[in-house]
Amino acid sequence: MRVRQACTQEMAQAEPCRSRSRLEKTVRAWAAQGVLTVAQRAPRLLLDVQSVHLVSHIVRELRALGKDRDLLDEVWRRLSDAAVLERPDLKESIEQMRRGEGRVLRPLHQNGAATH
Repeated sequence: MRVRQACTQEMAQAEPCRSRSRLEKTVRAWAAQGVLTVAQRAPRLLLDVQSVHLVSHIVRELRALGKDRDLLDEVWRRLSDAAVLERPDLKESIEQMRRGEGRVLRPLHQNGAATH
């Protein structure tokens, strides 16, 4: 599927904006915070299509869960978590854990509290 077609479909499914100026302020703020990737700043702000696509899905998911406040923070946390999970060293550590490799540094009691 072509990028333009995908964007057109996403926009057709998007909720209508209450205020264009409010939307523009939000987009600029999210771009300034690094949640949306900027493709070009001048002569006008252009965003990376993949970034917009990813963030729109996260926002839609959060709203479906009933979250409509502090979306910037929630989206930032999800993007940060996803980035950490993509790190090769973490992936390898998780695989080692699944294979039962390594050693337990702090064994747990039966109630789940760590021993001292």
